[in-house]
Amino acid sequence: MFKQNLASLIRLITNPRKTLTDFVYRQIQYEKKESSLRGDKVPGIAHLSDLDNFAKVSDLDNFVKVSDLDNFVKVSDLMSLLDARAITSSVNPIARVAGYWGYADSTASLTDEHKLAAFLNFQYLEKLYVSLSVASSFKGGDYVEFGSHDLYTLRNMLAAFDVGNLNARFPETQFYAFDIFGKFSDGDVNELPKYDENSKSYFKDFSHSGDLKEHYNNILEEFNVFENRTHLIQGLFEETLPKTQLTNKVGFAFLDCNLVPSYKYVLDWLFDKLQPYSFIYFDEYFDVDGVFSVIERFREKLKKERGLELVYVRPAASVGALFRVFEEPEKFLKRAGDKS
Repeated sequence: MFKQNLASLIRLITNPRKTLTDFVYRQIQYEKKESSLRGDKVPGIAHLSDLDNFAKVSDLDNFVKVSDLDNFVKVSDLMSLLDARAITSSVNPIARVAGYWGYADSTASLTDEHKLAAFLNFQYLEKLYVSLSVASSFKGGDYVEFGSHDLYTLRNMLAAFDVGNLNARFPETQFYAFDIFGKFSDGDVNELPKYDENSKSYFKDFSHSGDLKEHYNNILEEFNVFENRTHLIQGLFEETLPKTQLTNKVGFAFLDCNLVPSYKYVLDWLFDKLQPYSFIYFDEYFDVDGVFSVIERFREKLKKERGLELVYVRPAASVGALFRVFEEPEKFLKRAGDKS
């Protein structure tokens, strides 16, 4: 009985809409059958597609209407007064939009908050999937991230590394996040002519709250996953990268630089640090023309001068793209001694 109840609770949490709909449907079928045997007519049962009107009028004591919910829940079966809307929101807001078969339910009744939660959940989840994809085939090396506002993508990789049990094989891996972390003044870029006024405005937008490095360190402390191997490097890339010496090869580079000059600078720095099987992610690859052009020129240079190819792996919400580094086939075969 315990296992059965636990399984029911798990189904409720992972797919509340389907669980509750199935429950109501079973109750209706049961009442119809019982009423048919008694020759009664069951009052108050609406059409199955209209969940707002589902209620068992003859036995309301066994049902509880959940706040702001288009279903009715039997307390004894569903662990008493669980707010399924809250469960859906906290576990998977996309479930508000996607129906049982995967295509969209009507969103007409959703609040603006629910709609935003579903949309942002998809955007953020796509980047988590990028980190999990990397973790599924990681060959070692350091994680380097360029543009780390809010640390959510850094935390994605820390969590993916942890759940993938990669620490057992790669205990030396370090995690670096490069960003201004809220600290910026016009003087920081005045001597860098490649940054125009629009670029300066971009940095200012991320510095309204002042220096946030201590705040972000507190976030990492609370997150408590490989904190002692995680390094927040504060400043413009032009200031910090020349001083940075990695102890390992680059295993995964995550670029969310936004600005074309920043992408150029970071890619120049990474050029001789990428190795076969390294991963590299570009957040604006599909979204910003100038960024796409810079990356494509980098791919050509990497192939021509180092014999390495960037092979496309997957997108992130049609905005970013994950690639993996491989040797050119001809170079690999020559090194392997292939005579064909």
